[in-house]
Amino acid sequence: MSIRLKRTSIVLRPDQSRVLLRPFSPGDAQRVRGIVARILSLPDGQVRLLLDEVSAEFSKRHQEIHKLFRQRFDQIRDLLLNDEEISEQRQLLIGSYFLAEYSL
Repeated sequence: MSIRLKRTSIVLRPDQSRVLLRPFSPGDAQRVRGIVARILSLPDGQVRLLLDEVSAEFSKRHQEIHKLFRQRFDQIRDLLLNDEEISEQRQLLIGSYFLAEYSL
């Protein structure tokens, strides 16, 4: 069975204004805690580097990206087992791991 195609001059191009952030959940609380544990085990220098990289990438499409990272961290904070003090940079990085972009 063959399909007939007709090419047109219309070209679809990406539009960064149509990209939204949505919460990302990798599964159950145990998986979330595993991801957070790996982030907590990173050296401070690597946390700064990763946060800078992800912030630079997301900030091209989203305003106040650190605010959004922080909000997402606050949403998953209850899934953490202990009340260990976590630095602001680590909180932002953790929040970034639990967001996903969705393109309309």
